[in-house]
Amino acid sequence: MSNDIIDDDIETIIKSKIKWNVLKNKVILITGATGLIGSYLCRTLYVVNRRFRLNLKMILLIRDKDKIKNLTFLKKSNFSKFIVCDICNPESIKSLKPNFIIHAASIASPKFYDLKAIETIDPNVLATKNLLELAKKNSSTFLFLSSGAIYGEIKKKKLVSENDYFSINPSRINSCYSLSKKMGEVYCFNYKRIFKMDIKIARIFHTFGPGLSKGDGRVFSDIIDGISVKKTISINSDGSAIRSFCYISDTVTALFILLLSKSKSIEYNIGNPKNVYSIKKLAKKLKKYMPVNISNIIFNSKIIKNKRYVKSHIKYTVPDIGKIKKEFGWFPKVCVEEAFKKTITSRIKYEE
Repeated sequence: MSNDIIDDDIETIIKSKIKWNVLKNKVILITGATGLIGSYLCRTLYVVNRRFRLNLKMILLIRDKDKIKNLTFLKKSNFSKFIVCDICNPESIKSLKPNFIIHAASIASPKFYDLKAIETIDPNVLATKNLLELAKKNSSTFLFLSSGAIYGEIKKKKLVSENDYFSINPSRINSCYSLSKKMGEVYCFNYKRIFKMDIKIARIFHTFGPGLSKGDGRVFSDIIDGISVKKTISINSDGSAIRSFCYISDTVTALFILLLSKSKSIEYNIGNPKNVYSIKKLAKKLKKYMPVNISNIIFNSKIIKNKRYVKSHIKYTVPDIGKIKKEFGWFPKVCVEEAFKKTITSRIKYEE
């Protein structure tokens, strides 16, 4: 079934100032292709390849073959190839010959950090090293999807630049994500320094959009889940944490710009410093704008243990995007009301 909201998003991405011709006659490898960001990358490339006759070939690495159904239209095309494999095993990818690599495979939901800590760490560390070796062998451009979580526990309200770092307690359960992303970055920095490779790091802050998994566990997912089923919004916090929220089309546009442009630096923040709200304020604001009526908003300051929810200790996280804006002219354009309305409408109309 065609999704007009996603289709419109793809058109917006394609019409941005992106050097699509760089992909002509190339092979691009994407990990995590069935995830939220990965699927948007694939959908965009599918349209771009046909429209501009790029003769692009796409290799999509996935771990769960059942999730291919999210991209069934690609199975019918001759420009994409799905490979079910474990990217933490170097033998599974060593024969591939990509010109570009986007490493988007990662567990990002906090509900998995407790029981699947090792499965969270390995794609960010072991798989990153394996893919960097593959990129070195083939002189590939490499884009690592990192996270704003690498900055640690920000103690004061400020825009976080690429030069800012704060403490991360390794004994906390959610550090399996933040510290493994940070270690993945360490690999990237050193492969670039030692082997003079073309490597970019995208530090992505809260991003959401159509296709976000139900029960994802992140706060924007709690809000979307509650609104889309027309019931109480239940938030697993006291609602005081402040976050910035970026819509998927803005984030994916930035990723393609980084991938296909020559850069002066290696690491770039991607997020929306204008869409900044406390969780409580955001939930109340969205209640007025959404296409369904919500009876109540509940903030669970005491997390129920059997839900295995991992509480975040970060109270404030807003990116400074000055570097990517100055160097490439990118800035997010979708306001928070429009972003959530598009996401929830898509959920109600197409994803139920």
